[in-house]
Parts: sequence; structure tokens; C-alpha cells
Amino acid sequence: MTLLPSWRLRLPLCSLFILFGSVAAVLELLTVKVPAYAIRGGSAKLYCSYKLDDDASLYSLKWYKDDHQFYQYIPGNIISKNTFFLPGVDVNMGRSSRGSVVLENLGFHSSGTYRCEVIAEAPVFLTKLGEGNLTVIDPPDSAPVLEGAQAAYHVGEQVSLNCTSLSSRPAATLAWYVNDQLVTESHRLRKYGALQEGGGLQTAVLGLSFTTSPQHFQRGVMRLKCVARIATVYFQSQETSVAEAEARPPHTIAEGRRHFLLGETPRHTTRLEIL
Repeated sequence: MTLLPSWRLRLPLCSLFILFGSVAAVLELLTVKVPAYAIRGGSAKLYCSYKLDDDASLYSLKWYKDDHQFYQYIPGNIISKNTFFLPGVDVNMGRSSRGSVVLENLGFHSSGTYRCEVIAEAPVFLTKLGEGNLTVIDPPDSAPVLEGAQAAYHVGEQVSLNCTSLSSRPAATLAWYVNDQLVTESHRLRKYGALQEGGGLQTAVLGLSFTTSPQHFQRGVMRLKCVARIATVYFQSQETSVAEAEARPPHTIAEGRRHFLLGETPRHTTRLEIL
């Protein structure tokens, strides 16, 4: 057996170190952008940007939803862009490229985790991954509805209202405001569970109950507002103004009295008097 000089044994190890020491600089994943929310029936654009060294090239860029591949871009193929069937994922190939993918006709099944995978060309085949979560919502078709408000209230009178946000997914988050002040006291709020509607939609209801005080009426008017929110993509409010009722009118009292006239048989008469 012939022994190799020690300097020749060290040479491959040194070369190997140089090779793998440069791997980290071959490919850099800059950003992966997946919108957190999107509207049902609308579209969403997914971004995946990367940086390659001057002497490196891209082998492939692929997109996955919940670990299932639905899109790939391989510049070395005759047909560089390709898509794969996946329920809830409808790719607009004309608007998609190596840097972005456009999804259309979004439905509830489109919600999930989307991952971008970038692979550098041989001999390294370095792989970088990035992901984000997308939730598809179906907002209400209208502003919340207020029920139970009177045109005017006396000081000390009970106010009892309901705010309803109809048919959405998920159910809207509701909040009450009195004269632009958020109501946070739990004893003033009546919370109801979401009402289940057809197609997986939900209706949200939040009640408000309190006794009026002079401070509630600003120049004789009190403003009541309900705000409905879903994440950062839906915001609607409904407001009503009610007046302070005038002082209560005097009571009408029925009073009975006995009157006796000289020489007449006593008789009982009744009359109404305003006190």
C-alpha cells in the first residue's frame, strides 16, 4: 500500500470546505408574501423573491398549499410554467411568473398555508423555503342592523338595543359605542353565540342595555353606534341618534267628592281635576 503525502490528503478536505463554504452565498430567499386575508370570489397574489450569485442559476421555483404542489416554474423545461390540480386553487397562468402566482375564484377551500420552494441549479441544488397563511372570508352584504331604539328617552329610562351583522364567514366582531365612547362594561353588553346560516355563513348579534343619565345627552342628543369588523378587510358601522325626552307632563288624577245641597237628597258626583 502506497501512502500519499500528508499535503495531498489535506487538499481534498480544503477543496471541500471551499465548496460548501460558498453554498450559503449561492441562493438567498429575500421574501415570501402571502396575503393574510382575501375575499371570497376574489383573487390573491403570492410573491416569492430570491437572489442568486452571478455564477449560479435557478433550477426551479414551486408553490405548495398545505404540502401539496400546485405550481412550478422550471426555466430549463420547454414549457417553463405548469400547474397541478388542487381543490380550492385556481391559478391564472397568464398573470403568473417566476416571481409571483395569481389565484382566482377564491373559496373557503382556498384557505391554508402556502409555501414557496426555490432550488438553485446543479451541482449545489441548494433549497430555500418560505411560507404564509391565507384565510378567505365572506363579508356581510350590508352594514349592521340596529333594533330596539326609540326616538327619545327620558333620563333614568332603560335603553335596550340589539346590533345584528348578517351572514358572513367568519362571524363579524361587534362593538357598541355611546357618544363615540367604546362600551366595555360586561354588564351592559348581552353576548349571543353566532347563529349558523346556510352555506357555512354565520350571523353575529350583540345587545346593549343601560339606564340613561344626564351625561348621556349632549345638547339633548345621544348617539348610539355599532361597529362590525372582520380582520382587516371588513369594517362597517351603523349609527342612530336619539333625543332627550322633555320633562314628563303632569299626571291626570280622577278624584271623587260628595256634595250636599240644602233641601236635596245627598247624591254622589264625580269630576276630573287637573292638579
